[in-house]
Amino acid sequence: MVARYAIQTPNGTILYNTRTADDIFTVKIESISKSGIKGTFSGKVRNMESGAVINITDGSFNLPYMDIVNP
Repeated sequence: MVARYAIQTPNGTILYNTRTADDIFTVKIESISKSGIKGTFSGKVRNMESGAVINITDGSFNLPYMDIVNP
């Protein structure tokens, strides 16, 4: 899966993604309903500029339906 992960810092945004074949990233959808989509994610992502790798564990998301999350 191709994934993009962003970390906000006081100095700007640090972007990570799955750039190479061994950067494995998994998303599990737990529920889809009228109120939104919920799930978890984990995997290895790589900084686009430095090549630094971070492993994400126990990530979660809750995307509400029909609500503006980040205008």
